Amino acid sequence: MPFAPFIGVNHHRQSVLFGCALLADETESTFIWLFTTWLEAMSGCQPGLIMTDYDSAISRAVESVFPKSRHRYCKRHILSKMPKEIGHVFSSLPKTFQVEFEKCINNSETPEEFESAWQLLLDKCSLRGNEWLQSLYNDRKLWVSTYARDTFFAGMYSIQPSKSVSSLFDGYVNAGTTLQDLAEQYERALDGRYEKEVRAEFETFYTKPVLKTPLPMEKQAAEVYTRKLFLVFQDEIYESLLLAVKSSLDDGLSKTFEVARFDEEHKFFRVGLNIADQIASCSCKMFEFEGILCRHVIAVFKATNIFLLPQHYILKRWTKNAKEEAKFDILPSVEIHDNSRKGKKQYNLLYQEAIKCAEEGMASDHSFNVALNALREARIKIVSAKKNAINVQKLETASSTHYTDDKTT
Repeated sequence: MPFAPFIGVNHHRQSVLFGCALLADETESTFIWLFTTWLEAMSGCQPGLIMTDYDSAISRAVESVFPKSRHRYCKRHILSKMPKEIGHVFSSLPKTFQVEFEKCINNSETPEEFESAWQLLLDKCSLRGNEWLQSLYNDRKLWVSTYARDTFFAGMYSIQPSKSVSSLFDGYVNAGTTLQDLAEQYERALDGRYEKEVRAEFETFYTKPVLKTPLPMEKQAAEVYTRKLFLVFQDEIYESLLLAVKSSLDDGLSKTFEVARFDEEHKFFRVGLNIADQIASCSCKMFEFEGILCRHVIAVFKATNIFLLPQHYILKRWTKNAKEEAKFDILPSVEIHDNSRKGKKQYNLLYQEAIKCAEEGMASDHSFNVALNALREARIKIVSAKKNAINVQKLETASSTHYTDDKTT
């Protein structure tokens, strides 16, 4: 049976399995059922981005159920289908075809570069008129990198969903797995992912990364980012040392810079900067695409004496405390007397701590007993504190009433 997993990315850029389904077939109506059921499980919250296999039935279902989501196709899935879709000519193509094809879609930094490289590849391999390649070209804005860089992918483009699925279930599930075994192996696969996240958490909080520069920005990043994201950002900082910055336009409120490697001056990136607000934009769009500031903007920041990352360039989802800062929905069955923003935030914090106690308490029988006793003791203290607060409030009210009566008399 077709296996349909929903995969995301955590704050360590590790694949996370949110859920899955077994499908009877791969028709549009089945995918609509799948997405509708998923939407109900997510309390009606549509994903900002959904990446899927290259399939027209899936595409129509996404459009129907997730009209507010950005839809993109998985490049890895497209490449895997190539031998089958153009099999009649694939064997006669040059051995370098797939390499050049991937270079065309991955290394083109502008739409113009892609268009030129695509046409050149078709002519070189005599593939003009191929229906499958023509359909890929028609849908190029849904899968070619240069057209997708204005969409936040949280690193999913580099992880590749198809690869993530196989790595999640490697050694646990295969085509011969029975339904009963699937349920057991699914739990084991989740336990394996949880262990990897715990190791990443330990490394993030209890070991120190090696700094490569004396820049305050690198030290700041080491303190706020998870280890994996810090290493990604550290590479950008290190590469920024090889860049030359040249001012090209200054209108008083903002400046434009041309940034290039010392050995590649002909190939530059354009960075716009509002110095007063410390807001920058780069033509590479790495921040929009991955949520990490690029080497080009970092080079411009250094050149304009901005030595620390502005807070608006530190995404909470990449920080050490990302899980603590996650927002939980207020449970509708719970009555909250203070329905203000402050009250909801306080409830969320208490709810998170209670969930953590439950998770930690399930590690062993001893942990369970410790957690249960601690929670019961905490509840007794809270109830007592609540009663005391009510009694104090009654005394204050009575005192105020007595004072008023005396004054009136």
